[in-house]
Amino acid sequence: MKILKFGGTSVGSVEGLQQIPNIISNIKGTKILVCSAMSGITDILLNLAKQTKNYNEIAIHSYMCVLRDRHYTMIDELFSEEKRNKDIKNVIEQLLDELLIISKKEYSEDVECEIITYGERLLTKMYAAYLTSIGVKNVLLDAREFMLVDEIEAPEVSLIAERLLPILDKSKDVNVYLTQGFIRVTSSDALRHLHRGGSDYSATLIGAALAVDEVQIWSDVDGFHNCDPRVVKNTFSIPYLSYDEAAELSYFGAKILHPQTVYPAKKLKIPLVLKDTFQVAAKGTTISNETPFLGRKAMSIKNDLMNLRLTFISKNDSEEIIHKIHTEFQKNNIVTYFSVETDDYVEVTVLQEIQVYKVLDALEKLVRVDFTKDLSIICIVGYYMDYNNDKELMEEIKRLSVSKLFTHSDILSTRILINSKNQKEILDYLNCRLFIEKIGVQSP
Repeated sequence: MKILKFGGTSVGSVEGLQQIPNIISNIKGTKILVCSAMSGITDILLNLAKQTKNYNEIAIHSYMCVLRDRHYTMIDELFSEEKRNKDIKNVIEQLLDELLIISKKEYSEDVECEIITYGERLLTKMYAAYLTSIGVKNVLLDAREFMLVDEIEAPEVSLIAERLLPILDKSKDVNVYLTQGFIRVTSSDALRHLHRGGSDYSATLIGAALAVDEVQIWSDVDGFHNCDPRVVKNTFSIPYLSYDEAAELSYFGAKILHPQTVYPAKKLKIPLVLKDTFQVAAKGTTISNETPFLGRKAMSIKNDLMNLRLTFISKNDSEEIIHKIHTEFQKNNIVTYFSVETDDYVEVTVLQEIQVYKVLDALEKLVRVDFTKDLSIICIVGYYMDYNNDKELMEEIKRLSVSKLFTHSDILSTRILINSKNQKEILDYLNCRLFIEKIGVQSP
């Protein structure tokens, strides 16, 4: 069995939706297709959810019209036969009627989660009907019936298996299943989601629950590139990455993969293959335990960071203040990317988010705060990278960094903190210096 996840760009156009049957026809055995919402639909639903807070009826109906137009336009392009066209529009209209009723309820987390998970439900209803219309026998699975995930960072995949296996047993004569990504439920039957980009994570969670042979992630990019091709020119696809290398790149901003995606696959050693829906012949990237070559592989960038220097008002209570700082950051679930502690201050790099200001409010009587906003971390990934013999490069990396205190290297990666305004120049330089000049040696 294989899991094939198709992202928003893959299911967001007629070309992509018509290409998927060609892809699955060349894959033997049972396949579960995990689908995102059409590209842009989740953003519309998020905006719709915002309007429920003050019940802006005009805005709600405007967003509903956009949703209807997007899906009806797709239906008109996919279903030329009049009766099928009308039938599937009726199904979509029923879902939109449900959505409108929900959007008129008093705002709550439950209401918001209901609203923003409709994108996947609309898409899979429409697409299951399309596959049937072209002769691809399939079964549509409702993720709400089996995607039991209480803790996103510590899921129990056995709970998913307990619910999903009996459902699959009811239709053993089918080898194509279709379900929604992104959606999860809790043990108390509350509808929740896996955060933005979570359909990747859905795919590997289902894959781990069923111990499948392979999980494939299909998008509009031919695998992991050595740098984001939308930002940097002259990048190339990497044929192989280890689980840890892929996780590090994703954690530090590589948008091709949800950061949590790798871990369920890694635990069971399930290969994770990244492919391009629109360039099927391209090799893509295989993520596994195999590491065919060491050294630098790729780099990614994490934006929207800020650096805080928390200087102690009382030098006599430094241990107590440091403990209080750590406690407040943990309590507010704030990740620190760089951290420096002295007898006089603590300096940390964190995401620019509202929770940070809650921490600062709690510490206002203990520390004086100086901060620098609009920072980014460039993360250069690859096992056993040795830059020490390249003195010119090391000097340049130090120059590019905000401070030598905020350059860190370990067995897996080198990370440097930079001013975001300089990221294009720095990424271009590093891509040329680390990859293009070394392409005969470093690129696979």
